[in-house]
Amino acid sequence: MVIGIVVALLAAIAGLAWYHRPTARAARTLQRLESRYFRKVYMPRHLAEEALERHVARLRDRHPGHGAAWYVAQVLSDLDRDRR
Repeated sequence: MVIGIVVALLAAIAGLAWYHRPTARAARTLQRLESRYFRKVYMPRHLAEEALERHVARLRDRHPGHGAAWYVAQVLSDLDRDRR
């Protein structure tokens, strides 16, 4: 009985550690930001993906060394600023 509880607790801790690992968190953040971008632009998905890639590539040239989520956040910020 006690061994089963210990195993269950260890499995729960391992699951939480896996879910909250930095790479998974960064991937979820990037996915959320990309979803926001696709909702804001009014074009077919494949064209929106190409446009996002172009914007990110331009920002990578200007500001190297940041993570992918930072670039997409900057694209969203530029999009919001340009719509004012």
